[in-house]
Amino acid sequence: MNSFLRRLLRTVALAGAGVVLSLGATWVLFPFQSSFTIDFGADPPSGVASGFHAIEHTDEGLTFAWTRGAFGLSLPGLDRRTSWRVTVRAAAARPDGSQPDIVGGADGGVPARAVLPAGGFTEFQVLIPARPDGDAGARVSFVVSPTFVPGAADRRELGAQIDWIRVEPDGRWPRTASRRTAIILGAVAGGLAGGLALTTSVALSLVVFAALAVGLVSTHGLGPYAGLPLKPALLGAAIAAAIAIVALPRRHPGARVAVVITFAGAAIQLLLLSHPDMPLGDAIFQAHRFQDVLAGRYLFTSIAPGGYEFPYPIGLYITSAPFAQFTRSALENAALLRLVVVVANAGAAALLYRLVLRWHDDEIGAVGAVAAYHLLPVGFLVIATGNLTNAFAQAVAGFALVSAANLTSSRRRGPLVLLTGLAAAAFLSHTSTFAVL
Repeated sequence: MNSFLRRLLRTVALAGAGVVLSLGATWVLFPFQSSFTIDFGADPPSGVASGFHAIEHTDEGLTFAWTRGAFGLSLPGLDRRTSWRVTVRAAAARPDGSQPDIVGGADGGVPARAVLPAGGFTEFQVLIPARPDGDAGARVSFVVSPTFVPGAADRRELGAQIDWIRVEPDGRWPRTASRRTAIILGAVAGGLAGGLALTTSVALSLVVFAALAVGLVSTHGLGPYAGLPLKPALLGAAIAAAIAIVALPRRHPGARVAVVITFAGAAIQLLLLSHPDMPLGDAIFQAHRFQDVLAGRYLFTSIAPGGYEFPYPIGLYITSAPFAQFTRSALENAALLRLVVVVANAGAAALLYRLVLRWHDDEIGAVGAVAAYHLLPVGFLVIATGNLTNAFAQAVAGFALVSAANLTSSRRRGPLVLLTGLAAAAFLSHTSTFAVL
C-alpha cells in the first residue's frame, strides 16, 4: 500500500472518529442540559417565543414580560420520543384585582386551564405528550382572557405577566436535533488532523477536545430547539485554518497542530456567537455603522466617556464590504462582521506560532501560545459584547507585531511595506491601537 493511500485511509479514519466522538458527546451531554429556562433577562428569540411585549423590570430587579392575549413557544428541535413539561410562572397583575383565565396546550396534548390569582405569581404547567412516531418538534400555545389595556398612555393589549418559562423532559433519555452540526464539525476536524499527518495521539486528543466543546455549545439552552446554524461556523473556521496553513511552516509538526487548533477555536467561537442564547450586544450598532459605510458615508465621530467626540475608524467595515452582497438585513450584517472579526482573530492567534518560534525556537511553547490565545476569555468577551472594531484592530495589530518581529532579520523593502500597511490598517480600525500597538 503506497503512502498516499495510507494517508487517505488514516484521514478517513480520523474523520470517522470525529463523527463518533461528536455524536457521543451530544448523546451524553444533552440529557444534562436538556432543561432550559427563558427568564426574560433579555428578549427571547422571535423564532422560539411569540406573543410577548418587550421585557421590563421592577425596581427590585425582577425582569418579566407582558404577553398579548395569545402567546406561545415553537420548538422545532424537540425530541418527541419522550414527554416534556412546560412550566410558566405567571401573574395577573391587574390594577382592578381581576383574575383572568389561562389555557395552555401542546400538539396532541390535553389542554390545561387555571385561574391566575389576583396577587403574586403562580406556576402553570402544560404537558407535551410523546409521539408514537417520534417525530421532532412541538408548538405550545397559551391564551389569557380577558385581556386589558392599561390606559390612555399605554394602549397595549396585555394578557399575563410572565416571570419565566421552563421546559424539561418528563421521560426517557432525550436526544438533540443539533447533533448534525456537531457531527459535521467533528468530521472536518478529524479529517483535517489526518490530512495534516498529525500523530494519532495528538490528533485524537484535539478531536476529543473539539467534540466536547462543540457538544457543550450545541446542546446548551435554546440551541437544540431554536436551531444552531452550521454554515457560519464551518465557513469561518475553514477560512481561518486556510490562513494558518498558508502562514505557518507546515514542515514543523507544531505548526500543523496549530492549524487544527485554529480551526477548532474559530468554529467554537462562531458557534457561541450564533447561539440563540447569545445577545447581540453592540453588534447591531456595528451593523448600522456598516450599512452607513456601504451607503457611501465614511466619516464618523463617536462620543467618549468624557463627553468629547473623536474620529471613528472604519477599517473593519471596509474589509467586510466586499462580502456584503451575501447579506440582506442588519442581523445578517452583524453576523458577517462577527465572522470577519473571528477569522482575523484566529489568524492573529495562529501567527503567534511564528512569533514564539522566531524568538525562542520553542515549538511546544509556540503551540501553547496559539492555544492560550483561544482559551483566554478576554478576547472573546470583547467580541461577544459587540466591540467588534476594537477586536478587529487588535487582531490586525497582531499581524503587524509578527511582521515587525520578522523585519529584524530582513533588509528587503517588502516586509517594511507590509508592516507599514498592517500598522496603518490597525490604526484605521480602532483608536485604541495607538495606545497598545
